[in-house]
Amino acid sequence: MTEDRFWGAVALVALALGSVGCVATQTPSDGADLIDESTPTLPFVVHVGGDVDGSFSSSSLPVRIRTLTDPVLGDQRFLLVESVEPVVLDSGTTVHPGMNLIGFKGDGSYGIGSTEQPTATAPTTQANSLSNGWMELHDGETVRLFRIGECSTQIRNGGRAGSLTCPRLRDDEGKTIALTLGWGEQR
Repeated sequence: MTEDRFWGAVALVALALGSVGCVATQTPSDGADLIDESTPTLPFVVHVGGDVDGSFSSSSLPVRIRTLTDPVLGDQRFLLVESVEPVVLDSGTTVHPGMNLIGFKGDGSYGIGSTEQPTATAPTTQANSLSNGWMELHDGETVRLFRIGECSTQIRNGGRAGSLTCPRLRDDEGKTIALTLGWGEQR
């Protein structure tokens, strides 16, 4: 992947994340196409352990689901699932969880993530390594982002239901969490 293709992929992630703010604001390539965007009210469950602990569960939370393609990624489909607003765990901690999946081909199981953060000087060779589970931790005016780690996800109903399991996500400071996320009707 060339540096231009890498930054185009980063721009695509920024578009999909919208207001999340965890990726520098950039514009997608001119050829990016939004396939579907919805904010259904769904059951939503979050469990966090490690340097941050707590759980959240709601039978009806607005969830943002976006699917798009971009020629920069070889026209692969990109799926984003996130809570529309941050949620407060039972421990009192405010978090904003979600996932990005590049290479979305429909319902099924996917392994996503990377143990290293891609950089312009050492770009990844596969677009799917830009996929990740992530969680923003809101601590007053500070926002910490946990996103470096490997996860597994199960997607159902075209992305309107699923689960994400990340046994170990870390932030730039080396703090780690375990993240489990479920949305939509669970089996």
